[in-house]
Amino acid sequence: MFQLKYTTYTHSEYNCGDEEIMANIRKQPYRIPEPLVPEELANLTHPCSNCGHVSQISWHLKQKFPKQPIAPDDGADLGCWVPVSFQVPCRGCGKEIAVDVPLKETKSNWTLYGDEAGRLNMSGPSGADKTHFFCMTLVGLHNRMHKRVQSQINKLKKKVRPHLDPANWHLHFTEIWDNKDINEYQLPTKASKIEFAKELARIIRSARSDFFILNVSSCVPLQTDKKTRAATMKKQKQDVFCFSLLSSLQQCRQRELGIRWVFDNIQDTTKGTKTEGWAEEVFLGLQYIPLFTYLSSGSTVLKPEFVKPGSHYLLEIADFISFCVARDFHLFTKGDKPEFSSSLLGNRFYQAFLRDGSIDFKWSRGLPIRKFYARR
Repeated sequence: MFQLKYTTYTHSEYNCGDEEIMANIRKQPYRIPEPLVPEELANLTHPCSNCGHVSQISWHLKQKFPKQPIAPDDGADLGCWVPVSFQVPCRGCGKEIAVDVPLKETKSNWTLYGDEAGRLNMSGPSGADKTHFFCMTLVGLHNRMHKRVQSQINKLKKKVRPHLDPANWHLHFTEIWDNKDINEYQLPTKASKIEFAKELARIIRSARSDFFILNVSSCVPLQTDKKTRAATMKKQKQDVFCFSLLSSLQQCRQRELGIRWVFDNIQDTTKGTKTEGWAEEVFLGLQYIPLFTYLSSGSTVLKPEFVKPGSHYLLEIADFISFCVARDFHLFTKGDKPEFSSSLLGNRFYQAFLRDGSIDFKWSRGLPIRKFYARR
C-alpha cells in the first residue's frame, strides 16, 4: 500500500473559495474539501506556455466546472469520456494554464466497501472533557478469495443463528455485542461473544495480503453547546469520508487499479438505493479541485453508491473492523484493555487526522493509538 503523509494548506493560500455558483450542475450544492495535499505533490510546478513563468500548482483552486466522466450518447457500453487536464492561473502573466494529468492504465477494477463507527468519550475530572472518535473502514478483496471468505463468514453466521439462512440476515457487530436475547443469537455469555469476535478476526487475518483494508480516523474535542457539538461531529464525519475517498483513490491508481466505492446507507433503502445527500455534496466538491482529477489519472471514477446496511459480506467485515477500532480507542480513554482488539486483524494500514489538521499513517497491528492520539 502506498505510504504517504498529507500536509495542510490554508484556503486563502490556494484561493479556493466557493462563492461562485454556476449554472446547471454547478448550481448543485457542493462542499470544497479541506486543503490536504500529498507531500510529493505539494511543490509540483508547471511552466506557462505564454510567459514561461513557472508556477506552483494550486491543488485546491476551484475549477469553473466539476471534472466528471461523461457517458457516450450512443448508449454503447464503451466506457466514458474522462477529464485528463485541469486549469490553473499563471502567477506571472495571469493566463490560464492547462495542466495535463499523467495517465495510468487500469489493469483491473476493485470495489471497496465502507462502514463507519463513532464513540463519545469522556475524560478529565468527572468526565468533563468530551471528545468524539470517528473512523471509516474501506475493505476490498481479491476476486480469487471471494468464495472462500464469504463461505467462512456464512458458516460463522450459521453457528450463531442456525435456523436462519446466513444470506437472509446482516451481521452488525454492535447488535450482537449489545444483544441480551439468548434466543436471537446463540451467544449466551460475554465470553461466547468474545470468541465469536476472535473467530471473525481470524477469518480476516487469514486472507492477509488479498485484502485491501484502510482505516481513517479522527478524534475531536466537543464543546458543551449542543449545536456547536453537532456541527463539529458533522464536519468530522465529512472530513473522514472525504479523505478516505482521496486516500483509497491514490493508492489504487498507484497500482493501476480502477476504483468503485460502496457504503452502508443509514437511510431507508427498502424502495431502492439512496445516496446520502451530504456525501454527494462532498464528492461533487472533490470533482471541482485539480487534486482529484490528477489522482484519478485518466480513469473513470464514479460517485460512491449507498446501499442497504450489511447487504454485502464485505460491508459486514468493514462494520466489524470499524467497531474494533472505535472500541479500542474508547477503552483506551478509560484506561481499560479490549477483550478483542484491532491487533487481531493483523498488520493493517491506518491513517488519522492529527491535532494540527495534517494526516499521519502507520502500518500497524491494531490502531496505533499512542502514535496518533497521545497527548503532546
